[in-house]
Amino acid sequence: MVESLVVPTFRVGYTITTDALDALYKKIKSKGVTMTELLAKATALALAKHPVINSSCRGGNSFVYNSSINIAVVVAIDGGLTTPVL
Repeated sequence: MVESLVVPTFRVGYTITTDALDALYKKIKSKGVTMTELLAKATALALAKHPVINSSCRGGNSFVYNSSINIAVVVAIDGGLTTPVL
């Protein structure tokens, strides 16, 4: 995680409506599915659909388009944090 502090980061944002996501969550919440899991799945699907977003800059002058999708979720543990990759 410390190394990620020196990596160039690009952010793009826009407002979305989450009515369909909220309705899905209400349906499956009782089965133990969390909103975090739904957002991780949605992120993975978006990266698969738009692979240019799943790229990284190498050496400051070229981009690498990653063939795999890895979603890390920060989890608090005694004495710190860990980031299991899904």
